[in-house]
Amino acid sequence: MIKFVSIILPFLFVGCISSLPIYKIDDITDHIDGRRSTQLVGNRLAPAYTGTDVEFDAEKFIAWDGNIYYSIVLNVVSLNRLFIAEGESLVLLVDGTRIGFSGDGALGETAYYDVTPAQLKLIANAKDVRIKIKGAQFSVKRGFFSENFANLKRFIAEYVD
Repeated sequence: MIKFVSIILPFLFVGCISSLPIYKIDDITDHIDGRRSTQLVGNRLAPAYTGTDVEFDAEKFIAWDGNIYYSIVLNVVSLNRLFIAEGESLVLLVDGTRIGFSGDGALGETAYYDVTPAQLKLIANAKDVRIKIKGAQFSVKRGFFSENFANLKRFIAEYVD
């Protein structure tokens, strides 16, 4: 029994660590079109042990003409496909205030939602954020860890004008 526990315990510990939110930036430049995307990735929401993981990431996109756009990027990994719906498929409760976001849906499990810098700052500076993602088959609800707020604040400080 002790041998079994000593073999399994490290894997459980590593699994718990890997499910924590991280701060990582992916920076992609298209030199032909002159577009640039800077994206916070790995900002995993709680709880991460239910068979469906959700990352609440943010992106700054600079178009070829110099216009800047911001997005919330949801990445969902699930045992069952969520099929993120078109229209208002992301709802946030930010300190009790409802904010709905509409998108084009997702063929895979990644969806983009236009967001203003003011909305990003409101979310990052909140005390409590709950989200609901509406899919064709079911919905997923999650909440922010303190690390999620910290990651979003850092992204805003470094990349949001």
